[in-house]
Amino acid sequence: MSNLKTALQKLVAQAKTRGLSQLSEEHVQGSYTVKALEALGWNDGGWIINSSQEHTGKRPDIVLKD
Repeated sequence: MSNLKTALQKLVAQAKTRGLSQLSEEHVQGSYTVKALEALGWNDGGWIINSSQEHTGKRPDIVLKD
């Protein structure tokens, strides 16, 4: 089994144990989404959290940069 698959399965198991659907969106993003992105090879220089989009002004939760 690949390291990526193992890391993602561990995150999913933790989320299920903690009752993911009962947690706040902010908690899920901070505890799970960021860790999933890191497992996929992103780092904190590769995303922007809660910043206005240039063209629409809307605030997406996470924007992934190239």
